[in-house]
Parts: sequence; structure tokens; C-alpha cells
Amino acid sequence: MTRILRRFLRFIGWSLVGGLLIVGGFFIWACLRESSSPESLAPSTGRFIQADGLKVFIQEKGPPEGRVVFFVSCNALAWSESWRNTIDPLAAAGYRVVAIDLPPFGLTEKPGPQGYSPSVQARRIAAIMDALQLKKVVLIGHSFGGCATVETAFRYQERVEALILLDAALGLHELPPASAAPLSWYMQCRPCNAVWGSLTYANALLTRPGFRYYTAVKSAVTPAKLSMYQLPLRMRGTSQAVGDWLAGDLLVYPQDAAFKEPTNYAGFKPPVLLVWGRLDEVTPLAQGEDLARRFIGSQLVIMEGVNHIPQLEDPTKLNATLLTFLATLPR
Repeated sequence: MTRILRRFLRFIGWSLVGGLLIVGGFFIWACLRESSSPESLAPSTGRFIQADGLKVFIQEKGPPEGRVVFFVSCNALAWSESWRNTIDPLAAAGYRVVAIDLPPFGLTEKPGPQGYSPSVQARRIAAIMDALQLKKVVLIGHSFGGCATVETAFRYQERVEALILLDAALGLHELPPASAAPLSWYMQCRPCNAVWGSLTYANALLTRPGFRYYTAVKSAVTPAKLSMYQLPLRMRGTSQAVGDWLAGDLLVYPQDAAFKEPTNYAGFKPPVLLVWGRLDEVTPLAQGEDLARRFIGSQLVIMEGVNHIPQLEDPTKLNATLLTFLATLPR
């Protein structure tokens, strides 16, 4: 019996050591990889502007006098360049396209740990619009970036011509907690946040399997696309910022979020287009149908054979859908 117990304890001990070595290895690898400045990584198609106290990376294309279509990138690995297959066709059709990197992802400067709540992100988006002197825009958000997009639309409705959401992850059926519970001690320890970031969304080894899970059209996940999505992971401070976002937003119920208030949907006046992949396993189609009922008079377009990332899986169909909707907006 004693021999069995010793073997069991030895197994537990070596398992803990192995786990710590793996975690430490990922963290050290992230520290070595995240050595580049945002300026050195930025494509020539974009530029940096100052907004809300941050150096924000944006990409623009199309005639300056065109109707502004404003893409918000704020979900796992997505950044302004990930909209490229949609930016170019819309710009060619006469629209002024603006795509922004909203932290913690992309090449925008990372704020502190308190900089990721929905209200802060909405203020940040409005500040970017101010910096670009944009009075009204068509807002487009995807997946978890839909939270910041809808929050902006509700708080600054007078600046929104129309709202377009792609497979938005809003968690509207998540019940608010009875009281604001404090985070666990290991999530309040900011140095630990960098570790959580290096193990999850900032972990380049998870990019390929993650995208294959999020897509039904596996052929869309090309080496070139993977490289493009991974590029911002080389920016200094990415793991820390992702960990701050996990602890400060993703894992915390947004108590003051306008997008969690049901009455805001029924009272929203601008036109709304919802685009959903029929095969979405992350935010199932039932969530899109529920959102269509909440936004009175909204349109729901279902993309066949598509999972969670329409702009990657079937950009041709998505672009046709967007252009058809945009053409119906009043001048």
C-alpha cells in the first residue's frame, strides 16, 4: 500500500513539474516572439492616429466623399487586415472604408488593465471617429467584436447610419450575477495575466486548429491567411494585453453594458443587417434569429456552408450581401 501511495505521489509531482515546464515554455516563447514594434509590423496600407490617449492603427480605402463603412476588429486574432477581402471590393464600389484595430488585438497601442470594458471600447471607437472627423458611419462588427460595436451603436446612436453584425457573440442569455463577485486571486495578479494570454489567444500554436474549428470551409485557412492573422502576435506586450482583456472583460459580466439592456434593441432606429453562418458552432444560428427579433425590422441573411467567419470562408457572398444592403440606405 505504501509503495502504491509513493508511486502515486511521484506521478502527481512529476505531472506538476511537467505542467509548469509547459506553461513556462509557452510564456518564454511568447516573450521571445513578442519583440517587434507596431510600426515595424504595420502594412503600408495603414497608418497610426492618436485617439483616446492611444496610438491607434487604422486602414482606409475608397473615395473620401464616399459613405463611410467602419469595420471594428476586436476578437481573437482579428485585425484590420483580416477584412482585406471585403475592404477592397467595397472601396471599389465607391464606399470609404475604414478598418480599425481595437485592442487588445491588432497593432493599436495596448491600454492598461482597466481599458477593455464595453463602455470604454465604445468611447474609444467614438474618439477614433472624432479623430477622423467622421460624423456618421455604417458600423460593422464580427464575433466578440460585436459587443464593442453594439455598445457604440447604442451609446452613440446619432452617429450610426446603419449597423451590420456578423455572427455576433453578445451572450444575451447570460444572466447577470446577483452581485459583482471579485475575480479569483490568480486573475487579479496582473503578472499572471501575461501567462494566461500566452497560453490562449496569444498562443501562435493554437491559430491553425482554432481557425479550423471556426470554419466550415477548411480550404480558406491557407498558410498566407494564417501568417496574416498571426502577424500582430509579434508585437511587444501582446500576451500581457490579452491576459488583461481576459481578466478585465471576457471573464467579467459587464454590469453597465448598454448591449445587455433588452429595451435598447427595440428602441434602435437605424437599419440593421445580421449575417450568420448556417453552420456556426460558436454562436449558433438560433442566436442570430433571436437577435433579429430583438432588432425590430432588421434583416437576417443566412450564409449556407459557412461556420463563424464569413469574411474568410465566403467573401464573395458576403460582399454581395453587404453591397445589396448598403445600396438600400437612404442618402
